[in-house]
Amino acid sequence: MERYETKAGDSHGAQGVTSVEHSDGSFSFYDPFHMNPMPGLKDGVWEHIEYRIPVPPLEPGDKLKFYLWNQYHDATFLLDDLHMKVFAVNPY
Repeated sequence: MERYETKAGDSHGAQGVTSVEHSDGSFSFYDPFHMNPMPGLKDGVWEHIEYRIPVPPLEPGDKLKFYLWNQYHDATFLLDDLHMKVFAVNPY
């Protein structure tokens, strides 16, 4: 994805969240992380950001969720070109 900060570091308060929810509503996996792995160094610049997030094996009916959360409403940024690829590995 591409991230734009008017002022470098403006997205610092945002988090990314990855979760796996079972069909009964319980969570088997919940992993919050800083959306901004490396604070921007320049004002007014689009920067490319990638994440690689390992998740446990899914069961039938599970939902894999990924979202960005500005929990305290203190992060200011724009996002563009958000893409997600999910790779699965089958057990032997």
